[in-house]
Amino acid sequence: MAERSLNIALRKRLLNNEPFIYAHLVKFERPNKFPTINGVTNPNAAQYSYFTDAAMNISFDDGTLTATGGSNGAQTYIADKILKVGNYSETIQSKATGMTLELAAETLNNSVTSSGVNCSGGDTITFPVGIDLIDAGFREGDKIELSGGSFTVAESYVVTAINNSSRTFKVSVINDAFENQTNISLTAKIVSDELAGPLSERNDEGSLKSYHNREVFVYKAFLNGATIVGDPVLVFKGIIQSTSLAEDPSKNLKVTWNLTSHWGDFLQVKGRMSNDKIHRAVDSENRGQEKAALR
Repeated sequence: MAERSLNIALRKRLLNNEPFIYAHLVKFERPNKFPTINGVTNPNAAQYSYFTDAAMNISFDDGTLTATGGSNGAQTYIADKILKVGNYSETIQSKATGMTLELAAETLNNSVTSSGVNCSGGDTITFPVGIDLIDAGFREGDKIELSGGSFTVAESYVVTAINNSSRTFKVSVINDAFENQTNISLTAKIVSDELAGPLSERNDEGSLKSYHNREVFVYKAFLNGATIVGDPVLVFKGIIQSTSLAEDPSKNLKVTWNLTSHWGDFLQVKGRMSNDKIHRAVDSENRGQEKAALR
């Protein structure tokens, strides 16, 4: 079996059996009714969520490019959202493998409404004194929906920071433009796709949930304190297969994502006739039998 290509610094640390800790970095494509650009998956960073099971946020540039060819740059993988990264395995055979992700969902649909809100600088939303966004359940990395003021149709943004005594959002744009406004009545609601997925809308055809076949990448980062040693290693690349939302009144509310590797697309469906000879009912002399052929 060929040896995995690793960064020199990481390989040296592993060969020398030096101590390290590790964390998973999860890049999760947001469920989207319009996930492609000209038939190709939208590669822009805003179309993905970023999480880590580390104790602190981690910045990492996976080298991907935007739809126009520019760099997506380093993204911040947010801590304290992943409850569990399931087991995974690697083999030399080309076959489908799976993984599960569990995320805490207690803040799903949390909201705050207030008058006297100011939207400024193209990315800043400031609530009046007395509003505490942290206490209301908001965190960095949340996707929020804004309504009120000139946001006549609810528009969505990603929280990149919460500051100013926990009453100011810094946000980044996903698809909707940001409008500066003064002294408006505004409602901010958590609508993070990674939490709302089991309840989300269907795609344009109405046949599949919009999270169907969205991409997920899982990297393993080796850490020396808060510093990544070498480069994180891609240990899983796959798509979303299914999801569920479960609540235990004595414990928590969690959403579970079931993933399959990219080889999952090649699994034969049981009972499906999947080759030409079977469809033509070929006999021992390689002749098709018209009356027995499958239609």
